Amino acid sequence: MDGMVAPATNWNGGDADLIVQAGRIDGGVHQTYSYQFKGELIEASQIDEDHLRELRRTFVAPEGFDAFIAGVTRSRFGAVIGDPGSGRWTTAMRTADLLDMPPRPITLEDDEDWSLPKLPCESGQGYVLDLSESSPLSEGRFRVLLGYAAKAKQRGSAVVIVLRPEQWLEPAVDADCVLRLSAPLAVDVFEHHLKALAPIDPQVWRSDSRILGTLRGAQPGDAARLARLAGKALGAVSEGDTDQDWINTAIQAFGNWKDQLRPWFADRLAAERTYERVLLACVAILENEAADHVLAAADLLAEELDVPPSDPTGISGPGLDSAMTAVAAEVTSGRRVRFQRVAYASAVLDYLWEQHPRIRPALLNWSGRVATGRFPALWRSKIADRWLELAERHNDWQWVGQLFESWAQAPQTRGLAVSIGRRVAEQPRAGRNLRRRLYEQAKRPVSTRTAVVVAEVCAGYGMSFPNSALTRLKWLADQGDAEVQGAAHEALRTLWAEAAVRPLVLAELFEWVSDAQRRERVGVALQALVRLVSESTESGALLVVGDGASQAEVDVPAVTRAWELLLTHADRETVDQTVDVWMAALVRGTIPPELMVGIFTGAVRGSFPRVHMVARSIVSWEAATGTADPRVAMVLRHVLERDPLRSGSFTTSADVQAGSRR
Repeated sequence: MDGMVAPATNWNGGDADLIVQAGRIDGGVHQTYSYQFKGELIEASQIDEDHLRELRRTFVAPEGFDAFIAGVTRSRFGAVIGDPGSGRWTTAMRTADLLDMPPRPITLEDDEDWSLPKLPCESGQGYVLDLSESSPLSEGRFRVLLGYAAKAKQRGSAVVIVLRPEQWLEPAVDADCVLRLSAPLAVDVFEHHLKALAPIDPQVWRSDSRILGTLRGAQPGDAARLARLAGKALGAVSEGDTDQDWINTAIQAFGNWKDQLRPWFADRLAAERTYERVLLACVAILENEAADHVLAAADLLAEELDVPPSDPTGISGPGLDSAMTAVAAEVTSGRRVRFQRVAYASAVLDYLWEQHPRIRPALLNWSGRVATGRFPALWRSKIADRWLELAERHNDWQWVGQLFESWAQAPQTRGLAVSIGRRVAEQPRAGRNLRRRLYEQAKRPVSTRTAVVVAEVCAGYGMSFPNSALTRLKWLADQGDAEVQGAAHEALRTLWAEAAVRPLVLAELFEWVSDAQRRERVGVALQALVRLVSESTESGALLVVGDGASQAEVDVPAVTRAWELLLTHADRETVDQTVDVWMAALVRGTIPPELMVGIFTGAVRGSFPRVHMVARSIVSWEAATGTADPRVAMVLRHVLERDPLRSGSFTTSADVQAGSRR
């Protein structure tokens, strides 16, 4: 693609609705690489090796894929074009992987200041931008994309974009750099996944007319799901069952057991049988839990739905075994309840979600009552998992957001709310709704407790999306609530501990301190900068400058800027305390005097007040500790030489003391 169009200049993207999807790679998206300067703020995630191995085992190459790989290898740019379900995302990820580059999905947030020129561009990376859910792309946007690809090529990286067919504007791109997808044969996808799951002879399945009929016209994702269910069905096969029994179980599970659920629900329209529906829902959520507790939880859900219990006296009902048999469940020898059908719990919940959507608010309230009531504490995570699974299967994350906000209020569920928030928010596509809720709660929290939880969530998912998390922490810092600001401060410290995120944290704090409106964030940022600049490792080295060989990689301009802001905005006592820490490190030998000279002289350059403040702090430290160290004297001398008003007049501690007396 030597004739690639140059990037546009002075262009502001503004497509704030762009978002990248995670496709069918369930989980495994983590760890964001950050950038030193605020000019590059877009997050680039990474897929872990386990999921890449699964992708390599199960990927079915579409027609024309080999030629496409050759074109992308040459040009370092590719466009994968296809309808939903065509495998466009996995094809793009596999393309980057075959270039021997780590696939790096990029997420573009809709509530942050971004533009495509700010896209990350490190060396040796395979960037994958899924724009298939965005609005139509203009010619100007395509020019920027191609310019970005040219920049990536220069740095030894590659860019693969994913689009819908109607988005492609036929720009000047070599034909072999464009792959127009039609969905691979579902039976091939099924076979690849089945082989990866178990030592199974796929021919038994490929020759079955019911399997072929089920897969005819199916999407790749559906074929993969059928393979997974076949693996589960294998584990449920009883002695004496035939291959046909196994296949029939998998097909029924693939159909979400609707042939069984429809008539079952139809037979229970009468009011006196409604409780059986309630019990079915509870078993679906709490499968494999103790029967006694499940019955109590079912009574609680019945209360939420104004359904009379089936056994109000405790002795007048049908009995445990009969009650469970009525919902196709059984009681194990350990008195736990489970369904007798493979994947029946998820099928039941899907049926309720689709056919009885008005039950959702009651289920949400019931979830909170169970989580905070006298039920096993381990149920909380199980209930949360059921909500997350429903959201994943139906691509409806608003209810998870409501669960998060509700559970953030209760002490019993607060920790789990943080876990839910982190787990969802770090997912590029699925976390979009929750990240928006976090943004809204950060700007206008409903309570201090909720705001603190938001800060704790930011501390977790900020490892994957630091810019997004820092934006929310900024608004939390503005709340003026000491507890909330303390939580934001702790979140900043957590993010700071991650070396890859540290430069971005510093850059964000610099902006906060320089806020023209002098909002609450200024004070929080100053406190954070003092703490970050002063923090030491176990060896006594300053964390911000490292120790030994790592000091060669110190971001001197960033550390210098931090000191400049502290000297400009912090009070005298704070500066004294921070200088004391650095002088002690200097005398211990954990920071080279030349490095400290470079940082301090850069921080005070051109400012008499800053020169005077540092010099006075150094002299005060010498007097308080009785230290007379030539390294300290050297630092002081160089600082004094940067005095713009009296250059050369003060060169020693005695000069500073005499000057202050004059």
